[in-house]
Amino acid sequence: MKAARRLGVAAAGAMAAAGLAACAPDVIEVAPPPKPAIPPAVVQYDQVERILGQLSDALESAAESSSAEGLEGRVGGAALAMIQAQYAAAAADPEGELAFELGFDFTGSQIVARSDLWPRSFIVVTEAAELQA
Repeated sequence: MKAARRLGVAAAGAMAAAGLAACAPDVIEVAPPPKPAIPPAVVQYDQVERILGQLSDALESAAESSSAEGLEGRVGGAALAMIQAQYAAAAADPEGELAFELGFDFTGSQIVARSDLWPRSFIVVTEAAELQA
């Protein structure tokens, strides 16, 4: 009798679970948003202003120390090579005739790429400071 009772309780429990499962709502599948046809801009314009401010601070720090150290994270390629060469030439000139003023006008054109690839970068067309005679 105990076995029949246990079997009846188990069957009732299974039927109750099946009944509750039948009342549950269907699982809603959410599709991910579609990728845009045109990738987004790599940076927003307010980010460009912040980045240019940090670049300007790095260039001022380099000018104060007369060294290109510390610019590697902010300046690269031909621009960094040019700055390093100018500081090396100025350091090798005891008369100071090769001293230069490091300065750029960041009010020129800003070219912000559209990409979803890394690293993200953008281009700022600058005008070099006037050469001193």
